[in-house]
Amino acid sequence: YGDCSNILISNCVLRSHSSALKIGTETWGDIHHVTMSDCILDNCTRGVGIWSRDGGRIHDIVIHHMSTGSSLNREFAGYNCRKIMVYHNITPPEYFDGFNFELARVNYEALHEFEALADKVDLAIDHHPSYENFGKQCCVHPECAACGEILYEVAAELGQLTQEVALSLYVAVSTVTGCFVYSNVTANTHRVAAALLETGIDYRTANKRHFRTKTKKRLALEGELLRTMEFYDRGRIVVVQIPSALMERMALTEADMEDIASLGGLVEGTDCSITMKETPQGDWKISLRTGARVNATEVCARFGGGGHRAASGCVISGMAQEQAKLAIVRAAEEVGAQQG
Repeated sequence: YGDCSNILISNCVLRSHSSALKIGTETWGDIHHVTMSDCILDNCTRGVGIWSRDGGRIHDIVIHHMSTGSSLNREFAGYNCRKIMVYHNITPPEYFDGFNFELARVNYEALHEFEALADKVDLAIDHHPSYENFGKQCCVHPECAACGEILYEVAAELGQLTQEVALSLYVAVSTVTGCFVYSNVTANTHRVAAALLETGIDYRTANKRHFRTKTKKRLALEGELLRTMEFYDRGRIVVVQIPSALMERMALTEADMEDIASLGGLVEGTDCSITMKETPQGDWKISLRTGARVNATEVCARFGGGGHRAASGCVISGMAQEQAKLAIVRAAEEVGAQQG
């Protein structure tokens, strides 16, 4: 059938009794420049299968930010190859809360299987202080603001810092750091960003897309949340609440609420922003963004969560909205009081 090129597969839910993405087997023509990104692989026996036969060449295949369920984790563990897992590229189960309960359940199960992968993953890369120890060897740098910083060093050392790789790493670093404004940003973060820009990437378009573009629905949501914010601890703690009723009334999707946890921290005089989002099960997903006074990791650890000192999360179960709010506020006040 001739050559096949310039194929994009993105933002899909893929189900198959075989491979979610299969390239080959009858490859008379060349297959190249295929990108698969931001997809959910649900109930597939394998994620990607590539068969090169009959003379065709296969090259420039890029696969990133894929979310898999438990069965694929077990398949992954059995592959006879070196395995590298980058923690920040694992979609958290809460991503699916609100629009696909089944996939949320599958991903919760997948996270619980990290212990089973611990002796099967050759290298785990992470930048969280609360690293879960899911590999034979680990490359953990909590001093880095993003895993993209670590992967930059790897790509540069291997001589594989192409423009395509550099753009992906720039988006990884810039989005995790809120366009370089979060407190975990260091001089090295900026050095990495500068090195990525020097490859000639189109960072202007990336910045416009990720940081300077909002839908009308998103702006309406922010207006509603600004109107209903509550303040505690002499105005230093702000609470943003997103109950299911609000999500239903505004027909919100996860895309509409992306990075909404940063909204409260924009209010002058606050140094602890608490965002509460109700899950379909009636639990409360908590996201904390804090300054130097409040250790977010310590607050969330009281409820079984974790993360960074300035950005952490947890889930509060078995409490009504008011109870959950008072519980997390009390914990933040107590932790903050230790610093004055």
